[in-house]
Amino acid sequence: MTVQSFDDFINESYEDIDKTVNHNVAGIAISFEDKVLLVHPTNASWKTSALGIPKGGIEDGEDPFNAAIRELYEETGITVNQSDIIPEPMVAMCYNKDNKIEKQLIYFVLQIQSLQEIGLSGYVVPREQLQLEEVDWAGFVKIEDAYPKIHRAQMIILDRLR
Repeated sequence: MTVQSFDDFINESYEDIDKTVNHNVAGIAISFEDKVLLVHPTNASWKTSALGIPKGGIEDGEDPFNAAIRELYEETGITVNQSDIIPEPMVAMCYNKDNKIEKQLIYFVLQIQSLQEIGLSGYVVPREQLQLEEVDWAGFVKIEDAYPKIHRAQMIILDRLR
């Protein structure tokens, strides 16, 4: 097989989801200009790579698309126009020390042209919109600046947004 794209090389597309993995989460990667919306988990260190896209567990009977939209709203208070989201899901795998898939993040991409599309007037989500039990900060970070701040399993998301 000839490698034709980055996705071919890493072989982690939605079709590669391992159905035997019980721990799947869903999220939305929102990009604006050269930035991506990231969240910081409550009580996580600011010195480690703790940031990530808004995401969370998929409830019984829920499809990943609706789970991603629900989690985005729960964590950030942001509502989106579902028809603007790129409907083809992507996946980012999280491997354990034995190189086995531990978790699969199924995510969707939303590219916006203005912050007003998602109800924001600035790059940082107002604190009163956040689900403070889970997220204590959310905002847009330049993709190039996000690499050392994001969880390593989600770096592929940044690569794909560039």
